[in-house]
Amino acid sequence: MKRSILVFTALFLLLSVSACAENEPGSLTWTEVVLEGPAGSRISFPEFAGGEAAEKINSTIRADARLDEYIQLMASLSEGGTGLRIGHTVYPGPAAGPYVSVILSAKGRMLKGRPSQIWYAFVFDTATGERVALDDLFTDPEAAHTVMEETAAAEEETLSDYLENRELFPLPYEDFGLSPAGIVLCYPYDQLSTLSGYAGQIIVPWHLLAGRMTYLPEAAEPDGNTREKTAEAASRGMIYSLPARVGSDAETALETFRCSIDAGYYPDGLAFEVEDAAMTRNIIVTDGNAEKVTGIIAHHVNCAGIITGVTGRAGILDVMGDPDESGEVSESGATERLLTPGTLDGYTFDGYVLGFNCDEEGVLRAVTLFRTED
Repeated sequence: MKRSILVFTALFLLLSVSACAENEPGSLTWTEVVLEGPAGSRISFPEFAGGEAAEKINSTIRADARLDEYIQLMASLSEGGTGLRIGHTVYPGPAAGPYVSVILSAKGRMLKGRPSQIWYAFVFDTATGERVALDDLFTDPEAAHTVMEETAAAEEETLSDYLENRELFPLPYEDFGLSPAGIVLCYPYDQLSTLSGYAGQIIVPWHLLAGRMTYLPEAAEPDGNTREKTAEAASRGMIYSLPARVGSDAETALETFRCSIDAGYYPDGLAFEVEDAAMTRNIIVTDGNAEKVTGIIAHHVNCAGIITGVTGRAGILDVMGDPDESGEVSESGATERLLTPGTLDGYTFDGYVLGFNCDEEGVLRAVTLFRTED
C-alpha cells in the first residue's frame, strides 16, 4: 500500500508513506516515510507503531537525528544546488527480538558547514522504547571491547585502499547499530572516511562476540535453521546476511554500495570491490557492460551460521546435505574465479546456484551465488 500527499512548507514537498506490514521487530511495526524536495533531495525514515514504546522510539529518532531541522533545510534548497539525501536501514526487520536498530545516513547539504555525510545510529529496547547503550548488550563489556579493537585493527589493511581520513582509534562506542552481519560502529567523518565521501563504518561479526552477549541475533555456528535460511535468501538472489542481490541493476548496486576503484577482470564480466561495510572483502560481479549484477563472491560472511574462515566443509555438508554439483578448484581456476584452491560445492535454489568454496584443508573461504545457466 502506498499513498502520496502534498505538504506545503516553504516549497512543496512530496510525502509518501509506504506500508511495510512485514517489518515487525518484536511487537513493533514500522512504515517508511519519504519526503522529496529540490535538487534531487530525498529524506526517508522509519515510523514505528505499537504503543508507548513506538512513540518513544519515534520521538528519539526525530530529535537526535534532527529530522525536523533537515526537513526545514530541504525546504529551503534550490534546484541546481547541492541536495540532501537521508536514507535508513532497520534491523532486525521481520525477526523478533529484544532490540531494534535504526541507522540513518545524511549526505549532501548539512545543517552547518560544507556538504558532508554523517551517521545517526540507534538501538532501542523493543519493550520499553528506551535507547540501549553498547555495554548493555554484553555480559562481559571489557572482553567485548577487546574483540572489537582486534577486529578494527585487522580491518585496517583491508580498508586502506578506500580511505581518505584513516584514524580507526578510538572506536566510536557511542555511535553503533546492529545489522545481519554484526555490530556496526559508525565513525565521525573527520576521523574515518572513504573516497566516495562517506564516514567510515566497521562491522564486528556476531560470531566473534558469541558468549559475550546477553542476546545473539544471528547464529554463530550451523544449526537446524541454516539450510532453510540460506535457501530462502538464495531463492531471492541473495547470500544470507548480505544486502546485494543477483539480477539487480548494476549501476544502482555500485552506487548503493559505493564503488570508488576500477573494475577488475572476471570471465565474461567485471568484478567490483565496494566500500560499504556490509560488503567488505566481498565482490560484486556484473556482465561485461556493467548493466546487471550477475554474481556475488563473498570472502567475509556469516551465512546463517556457515562462516568464512571458521566453518569446515564437513559441517557445511552436514547441514546443507549432498550438493547438486561438486568439483575441484585448481590454482589457475581459483585465480581466474577469485576463489581459493580446494573444492566448490553447489546447491541450486530456484534458478540460483549457491556455492561453498573450501580450501585444501577443508575450511570455508568463500560463498558464491550466480544464476544457473539459461
